Amino acid sequence: MTQLLHIPTDLIGGVWPQVGPVLAKAVARYANSYDMSHVRARLDAGDVALWVVMDGVELKAAFTTDEIIYPKRKIMLVELLGGAEAKMWYYDTVKRLAEIARSTGYDAIQTTARRGWSKMAKECGFNEAAVTYEMEL
Repeated sequence: MTQLLHIPTDLIGGVWPQVGPVLAKAVARYANSYDMSHVRARLDAGDVALWVVMDGVELKAAFTTDEIIYPKRKIMLVELLGGAEAKMWYYDTVKRLAEIARSTGYDAIQTTARRGWSKMAKECGFNEAAVTYEMEL
């Protein structure tokens, strides 16, 4: 059984050697927007939260969350996600994250993901709310 753990800001340095490489693939997809040093700075500043998925002592995944606050609702944004063997942990992790988000005052969880995640997202209860379009200038 996997476990979802929030890593407090003051403990990030101790887990970074294991977590950094797991997040690196996700960060690489956004290389035109930021790099690992930007992610680490935001984590160290407490601007985003770090989460890990563990299977015993084995790190299976890591992700960051931010928040979006609208006048009528507060959203937990899963920003970066990296890991292995997703089929063994994704459903329970999303279920637990939803419990945590609900209990801490969030109204929704939102993320942007590759099309390959769509089946798993639907299984977890996510609905496709929009498609993102981008034009490089």
